[in-house]
Amino acid sequence: MITRRVILVILCGILKITCGEKCTLFDKNNANVPSDIFNDIKDYANGGALNKFFNVTGIESVYNEFQSKRDNEDIHLNITQLLTKYKYPVEQHQVLTSDGYLLTMFRIPNDGPAVFVMHGLFSNSDDFITIGPDSGLAYLLADAGYDVWLGNARGNKHSRSHISLSPSCAEFWDFSWDEIGRYDLPAMIDYILNATKQDQLIYIGHSQGPDFSQINATALPVIFGHTPAGVSTKQLVHYAQLINSNKFRQFDYGLKNLAQYGSVTPPDYNIEKITSPLAIFFGLNDWFNAIEDVNRLKRRLPNIYKFITVPYGSWSHVDYLFARDVKELLYIDVLNVIEEY
Repeated sequence: MITRRVILVILCGILKITCGEKCTLFDKNNANVPSDIFNDIKDYANGGALNKFFNVTGIESVYNEFQSKRDNEDIHLNITQLLTKYKYPVEQHQVLTSDGYLLTMFRIPNDGPAVFVMHGLFSNSDDFITIGPDSGLAYLLADAGYDVWLGNARGNKHSRSHISLSPSCAEFWDFSWDEIGRYDLPAMIDYILNATKQDQLIYIGHSQGPDFSQINATALPVIFGHTPAGVSTKQLVHYAQLINSNKFRQFDYGLKNLAQYGSVTPPDYNIEKITSPLAIFFGLNDWFNAIEDVNRLKRRLPNIYKFITVPYGSWSHVDYLFARDVKELLYIDVLNVIEEY
């Protein structure tokens, strides 16, 4: 618990300059928020300041593997170029949320059921393909015949637009993951269902936070060429609030809660109302999802039909995306669960 709080405080401090100037709703300045802040995070980590948070062995070997792939052209290719390079069809779609954000989705079209894959904090759609066509989740789903849709939340590099707000304005960044769940996900789900004429889809979501264990060092140059992709400070503050309160609830505005919610404290999320069948994959070394928190979640969710622990004791948070053996240890099980359902 303390470790998670410390790193969230560090990241909130580093990210505090991303909000930009406060603008009116009608400011249409096209300036972009600089990405230097995310390079600062990389430099901070590379300097060794976060070593105690990363479960990495064989640093010299990892470094040598990393250096051997620094000339990989995939570093400089965008997501559509990568998919085209590896002979996959690709479409780009724009989705408008009810509060005015313009989101970009990428589709690998196919005749099978629709699968919506969604990234977590600091991430974007690219993360499901950057480790290559042999192991990337989006590639594996497409190879299995699924119609793959890759989402992008507001604020990341693919979804940094609004019908009236500029990303140089603080108002553009006034959102947490609450708004992502409340507006972005429903807008993208509705768009997919309308485009495919299907009445349901399969949703795969990765949680949020930085933590490496089974590092795929040869893929790191490409990964760092595409990630991190953008985040609001408010998202991190909201996570810190959950840790401090030990409650899964909406954003705490302090004295403004009464005006915002009609109550002194923010409302809890009523996850007991979730009716969709759920499969949960859990890593034993994922310090962003402590086992006691996962067990609390299991007790509250009414419709879990699969709970699978990844069979690797040091499996941690970003291993779900970038681990060397992610296909064998995780993605084959994911595909099997989808097929069974």
